[in-house]
Amino acid sequence: MTNLGEKSRGKIEETKEKISIMPKTELEVAWDEIASLKDNLGKATQEIEDWKEKYFYLQAEFDNAEKRRARSDENKWKRIKADIILAFLPLVDLFLPAVKKVEEGAYKDVRQLGEGLKSLKQQLNSILKGLNVISIDQTYVPLDYNLHEVTLSQAAPGLPEDTVIDIVQVGWKLGSDVIQPAKVIVSKKLSPPPLPESGW
Repeated sequence: MTNLGEKSRGKIEETKEKISIMPKTELEVAWDEIASLKDNLGKATQEIEDWKEKYFYLQAEFDNAEKRRARSDENKWKRIKADIILAFLPLVDLFLPAVKKVEEGAYKDVRQLGEGLKSLKQQLNSILKGLNVISIDQTYVPLDYNLHEVTLSQAAPGLPEDTVIDIVQVGWKLGSDVIQPAKVIVSKKLSPPPLPESGW
C-alpha cells in the first residue's frame, strides 16, 4: 500500500513537471501580458497621484510665499512713508505757527518775516540731508544733461558756451540718482556782428 501511494505521488509530481514545461497557448500569453500591463498601470497611476500631491503642495507653498512677500512689501512701504512723514513733521511744526503769525500780522517788518523763512529753510535743508536728498542748484558750472534741463539760452560775454548761468527750478538727487533735473538757463555763443554792406 505504501509503495502504491509513493508511486501515485511520483506520478502527480511528474505530471506537474510536464505541465510546467508545456508551451503556453496564445491566450495564456495574452492574459499574462494583460496582467503585467495592469500591474504597470497601477504603479504609473500611483506615481501620478504622488506627483499631483507634490504639485498641489508646492503650489500652495508658492501662493503662501507670494502673499507673505506682498504683505512684507506693503509693510515696508508703510514704514518708508511713515519715516518720511516723521522727518517732515518738525518743518510743519515751524511752518504752521509762522503762517498763523503772518495772518495775525505779528511780523511788523519784512526783516522779521525773512528771519522766519530762513529758519524754515534751514530746517528743510536739515531734513533733506538726513534723507540723503541733494540739491542741484550750482551755477557757473558746465551744462550736464544728466543733471540739467535747458529752458533758455542767452548771451553771456566772457563765459564758455553751455555754462549754467541761472537756476529756474532746483533739481534733486537721491544719493547719486537724479530724481528731478534742474531747469536752467545756459550761456550761448555770441554771434559775430554782421559785416557792413558793401557800397559796390
